[in-house]
Amino acid sequence: MEKKPKPILSFDERFDLANAIKYVDLVVAQETYSPLPNVKKIKPDILMESASHDENAIEKAREVMESIGAKVVVIPYYPSQSSTSIKNLITKNDKNQKKLNLSGRGCMNVRRVEHEEF
Repeated sequence: MEKKPKPILSFDERFDLANAIKYVDLVVAQETYSPLPNVKKIKPDILMESASHDENAIEKAREVMESIGAKVVVIPYYPSQSSTSIKNLITKNDKNQKKLNLSGRGCMNVRRVEHEEF
């Protein structure tokens, strides 16, 4: 695949997540960044594309989908919810935990109480 860094979740985990979505009929591996080779084989009713993708790629997807009587739905891109932002936040939190030597341990709040409070 031509995409950037490797995903955190394995292919099998991503497959299971996508397959668990009620309205998903079929989940397939994608060997290229473009979904069009799979679209041409499977001929889905709807192709979801991110608004962050190149407009030329979205237009090409629309042409292919229209040729099979289907449509493209472009979903908004939310920069604060990008996988890169989420990975950075996890990494930052992990580093902070290691500095506090809390990594790998659960935490709980403790309050001392006197016997009379029971």
